[in-house]
Amino acid sequence: RGYVNELALRPLNMAVLSVLCSLFTLWNSHTWWNSHGGWQPQLCRQAKGVSDQWVQGDQRGECSVREVHLSLGDKDEMVLMWRTHEEGCGSKVMYGRGEGPSHADSMVVEEGKVLTVQGEDMCGEPANEEVFTAYLHKAVLKINVDQSNWWYQIQGSNRVFKFKSPPKTASDSGFSFIAFGDMGQADDEHNYPGAGETVNAIAQEMRHRPVDLLIHAGDLSYASGSHHGWNHFMDSIEPFASQVPYMVSIGNYDYGYEGDGLRDPSGAGVSWFPDENDSGGECGVMSAARFSMPGARKGDKPPFWYSYNYGNVHFTVISSEHDCAPGSEQYRWLERDLSSVDRCKTPWLALVLHRPMYVVYPHEENRQIGEELRAMLEPLLLHHRVDLTIAGHVHTYFRTCAVASGECREEGITHFIAGTGGHELTSMKKGLTDSWAVEGCNDFGFLRFDVSWDSLQAQFIRTVDGRAVDEVTLRTKKGICNEWA
Repeated sequence: RGYVNELALRPLNMAVLSVLCSLFTLWNSHTWWNSHGGWQPQLCRQAKGVSDQWVQGDQRGECSVREVHLSLGDKDEMVLMWRTHEEGCGSKVMYGRGEGPSHADSMVVEEGKVLTVQGEDMCGEPANEEVFTAYLHKAVLKINVDQSNWWYQIQGSNRVFKFKSPPKTASDSGFSFIAFGDMGQADDEHNYPGAGETVNAIAQEMRHRPVDLLIHAGDLSYASGSHHGWNHFMDSIEPFASQVPYMVSIGNYDYGYEGDGLRDPSGAGVSWFPDENDSGGECGVMSAARFSMPGARKGDKPPFWYSYNYGNVHFTVISSEHDCAPGSEQYRWLERDLSSVDRCKTPWLALVLHRPMYVVYPHEENRQIGEELRAMLEPLLLHHRVDLTIAGHVHTYFRTCAVASGECREEGITHFIAGTGGHELTSMKKGLTDSWAVEGCNDFGFLRFDVSWDSLQAQFIRTVDGRAVDEVTLRTKKGICNEWA
């Protein structure tokens, strides 16, 4: 169980490929790769221009390519993942810089690896009672971090996908990202009435106003132990997650479990909320297997806690489902991460977590947990002058002022809560009674952020009509670079 079929990753440039194709032509006359990854020479007729039809079409059987999605890797890397129905399917990826195979500046073939996940890998019921094996493929693409255009094509598929590489750290060129939480499965309108709308609205938004990054702040699929639920969710996000890095944090429906924690991929061995079996016994196994997040530094535990730079923003991701009290493993990691941020290179500092620290009425239980999280984390976040947090969990939208200790202050943190990705909405008390709550609405939708060096514009976009119903512009904190230096 775990990673299998791990092969050396060997890039092939066009010159080498042309030589190989000449040899392959003498060897065989079939299509280049069959569904099981056999080498065949059709590419030889196309090597000079690079194949724009790698196979005759998407294989409809055991090796059909499904659930394609990208995520940021470690330095100068983009991670590509997908699923096939059976074992024995190839994991090669052809990719290059440019607009597509026929216009590629160069081409590389990477050999990926396969991760198998089974019901018995889970921590508890009902997830560990399911009999299934998921074959998940992962390939690491080496890229230039310069906002250039790239393409890729997966073995077993004739589809060509495109993406843009990230900007360099400290870049002042600006970028845009979308954030939301609590989506669920788009094909289940009964339980997740807004998920289909959100998927369509994000795709529409990206067609008209492209973005560079997607952030899902926990409660991803709501599969609750059903591997079919994960398949439906992953299929629904493929149209945009195959083009833009899809970055996640962990929520209670991804992690919360009862019982044996020996298989807990975070190593915690026990849920911080032990009476909640919201994940249906998954304990984060499916989330960790299906989403590869960056984490090369000591102490990183992706996808539970990790961090990354994107342009002029440092994103710190933590798990509100794990102990984050002062002295805990996660808290000590958070201290180190925030202390390491160079605010001269990344003047913006954003924290992503699932459960919010500020909660509006009438959500009494979530409000109490938020106050506990605030007592644990807010002094540290204020000390390091965090600009904003992005959270979900509460199935409504609201935004705070720049707040510290429950009061609006210039040195405070702006909190965005958007648990509005698709799960049935919850109520919001008419009229925001807390002085720190400045805007809110009870609609499905997502946040869009447009970031420059010294300003960050945030909009909450309602899915039903694509209209921005809340908008605010933040400014970088005064003297932040000089203070850091």
